[in-house]
Amino acid sequence: MMEKTPRIYIYGSCVSRDAINTLPAGSYVLANYIARHSLLAAGTDISSLLPTDLGLPSNFQSRMVRHDWAGDSLQDLFEQADDVDLLLIDLVDERHGVHWFITGEVVTRSIDLINSAPALAQVQPHTHVPLGAQEHFEEWCKKADEFIQCLRESQLISKTRLLWVPWATQATDGVPAPTSMGLKASTANRLFARYYEYLINAGVVCLRVPEELVLADPNHRWGFAPFHYSDAVYDYITTSLSQAALLMDTGYGAPEKT
Repeated sequence: MMEKTPRIYIYGSCVSRDAINTLPAGSYVLANYIARHSLLAAGTDISSLLPTDLGLPSNFQSRMVRHDWAGDSLQDLFEQADDVDLLLIDLVDERHGVHWFITGEVVTRSIDLINSAPALAQVQPHTHVPLGAQEHFEEWCKKADEFIQCLRESQLISKTRLLWVPWATQATDGVPAPTSMGLKASTANRLFARYYEYLINAGVVCLRVPEELVLADPNHRWGFAPFHYSDAVYDYITTSLSQAALLMDTGYGAPEKT
């Protein structure tokens, strides 16, 4: 177990954030949380098109859209690389694909973009490239290669864990899990598989949650969704990270709820 308070950086979704949020207060420092980003958007800047007011209800949502459109989502990570003890990544926010401008820039088709009428109005028509499309996968792999090379050069690769949690098909009460923007869990799991496998084959260490543990929580704080899980999923993740000596020994055994 780590003896110092680890600095954890999250480049992923609520799956990673909710898992870390179950750790005891004071047992970690959240270096940053970058969400609602596709890897495809990294390094392309079309932020000049965004209006001042995005019409979103929170500063976090607006900030994520602005960073996504600026393409600078990974810049902060590598600037902090020397001080990061654990980098958690997951691919859930790739789920709605991207918009590919004719000038070459890419922005994530996130739920925040969809809910921001001013931002959505700046998206060119007929530019949506969905998750799983061959073009999406091939170009994503190129970005993944660049990302992994940067992880190696910054000495972060050994501190990186890829969380692969299948989307839940059922809830804890046996009710079928809902779709996400029309995407069923079974379809999402099939589409995501080769993306996760590509990162694993490239040398990224993966923490995969067993399918038998994966159930959606109908009373989850963020709502009922196939990627909003029961406590068992988050406990499995944090316990596995603790056993890999990537989290502090808090003296609680399995991570305690806060």
